[in-house]
Amino acid sequence: MCFFTADGEESTMSHAKEVLGPTAESIAKKAEETEDDPSLYFFCAEADEIADSLRDFARIPDDDNVLVILDIPAGKVFVSDAEEVTPQVLEQFVNDYHNGALCGRNLRWAHLCTQLHF
Repeated sequence: MCFFTADGEESTMSHAKEVLGPTAESIAKKAEETEDDPSLYFFCAEADEIADSLRDFARIPDDDNVLVILDIPAGKVFVSDAEEVTPQVLEQFVNDYHNGALCGRNLRWAHLCTQLHF
């Protein structure tokens, strides 16, 4: 689960951490209680070379703040279409992912399109 930010400003990164915090803590606590790995790992990505490369690879829009779940084992990318990113939006996005209610794009196809410049 990655919150890609449109800029690397301190206020934007602080907002991203506030949004991710409650859900990330809940999932970490559940994993600890069950002695399992967390179902998702949470990251904030500011506008830098690594984030830009990942956005290009997965064909993630680069002009806005966006929530993305990269499911590498399944080869899928799930991009939230929420206009505003809030803790409630994130929680719903994660719940929809866990419940199989999201329609993701094939990550392999996204990568191939990037290589072929589609």
